[in-house]
Amino acid sequence: MSKEWSGKSDGTPWLLNTLTRCLKYIDVRVVYCVMAIVIIFYIIFGYKHSSNTYRYFRSCFGYNPFKALAKTYATYFQFGQVIMDRLAVYAGKKYKLEHNNIECERIINDSDDGVIILGSHIGNYEMTGYLLGGMKRPMNVLLYSGENATVMQNRIEHFAKNGIKVITVDESMNHIFAVNNALENGEIVSMHADRMLNSQKAVKIEFFGRFANLPLGPFLVAAASGRKVVSVFVMKTKWNTYRIFCREYQAVGNVKRAANEMAVQYGREMEEIVRMYPTQWYNFYDFWAY
Repeated sequence: MSKEWSGKSDGTPWLLNTLTRCLKYIDVRVVYCVMAIVIIFYIIFGYKHSSNTYRYFRSCFGYNPFKALAKTYATYFQFGQVIMDRLAVYAGKKYKLEHNNIECERIINDSDDGVIILGSHIGNYEMTGYLLGGMKRPMNVLLYSGENATVMQNRIEHFAKNGIKVITVDESMNHIFAVNNALENGEIVSMHADRMLNSQKAVKIEFFGRFANLPLGPFLVAAASGRKVVSVFVMKTKWNTYRIFCREYQAVGNVKRAANEMAVQYGREMEEIVRMYPTQWYNFYDFWAY
């Protein structure tokens, strides 16, 4: 059983490009219908990953084996919809967005200073980029350098059309300087805060009654920056609609202590959102620390 996330999305370049071209002409719901069948085989042959999701429903929600299996299928089906929705956006399709915190979103849109957005692999976080695409100032998104090349190229091209720049995260740590420069220029920096990669320093949180690790780095950057920090979760509510949950964070006092407190608070918010949308946590590896 793998404890770490590989950092890569599945799918061959040919398949991803073909789907994107097809979605220019067909309703995404047609693809959903085909995918409903394909997902069954994906779960069976990808047992190494799907078993982690099954155990999550058994241990966190106490579901019986049949219900846990049904929820595992629902999770993969919704994850497939998220991927198709992203490709549909690449193909020019539009989605509706609902809001839950206008004041928090004003911080993102109207602040004169740099802003840090913390994201996760819950819901369809990438939709945030298209929501903020028409802004007057640039938005920078941190992406893992080991990602599927086609996925990475699609994101870079379509982000650029919406005024969004990509900062690649790699072992050289040059992304730290790029982040600081962006914040100094009053820009937005968006980063994931829920996935451990390689030998990153960790901060321990309580998640569904068990201890787990979050990467300390994003929270240290946020706490040390002195800028406003917000979390964003983008959850699918209808086939063509997403709801955005946004919350502001305060970094007070010593940087390391503030980073740890922010991580703990973020972990609580993750759990709150996951309890509301249990099949939209796309975590296919062993999240909890042992």
